Amino acid sequence: MKNALIFVLFLLSAAMMMVGIINDMPAEAAEQQEIPEAVTAEPARPAEPSKPPEHRPHAQSLGTFTLTAYCSCFECCGKFEGDPWYGITASGTEAAEGRTVAVDPEVIPLGSVLYINGERYVAEDTGGAIEGNHIDIYFSSHADALEFGVQEAEVFLFA
Repeated sequence: MKNALIFVLFLLSAAMMMVGIINDMPAEAAEQQEIPEAVTAEPARPAEPSKPPEHRPHAQSLGTFTLTAYCSCFECCGKFEGDPWYGITASGTEAAEGRTVAVDPEVIPLGSVLYINGERYVAEDTGGAIEGNHIDIYFSSHADALEFGVQEAEVFLFA
């Protein structure tokens, strides 16, 4: 009986350690793990554009950037739907709304995690018109990209 109690206490302490490790894990690593929602859920916090997200204390301001939008269409990217590179970014990933942005890799390296207006994006693409402090945000539809228009916002790099 005593050994069973020790074993149960060991399992409980191991589980508590794992929860602590998972909660300290960077967002990219946590997304790659299959972790129950209850373990990784964070309360929603509205972010102000002029401040880094509160739950990302290591975010560094890169300054104010001009934001535009694009989609995978011929008008935006010069590729038709049948093209094998249609919707594929410069880094080789498939562009995804809510994740993909195009950057000048001399300013922001590909693969960088950025926060723009409190939303998390990944620098996965480049573009001929994207130079300096200019970021192009990917949208799945051309109409949504046009509706976004041209904006300015402070951009934060997650370090």
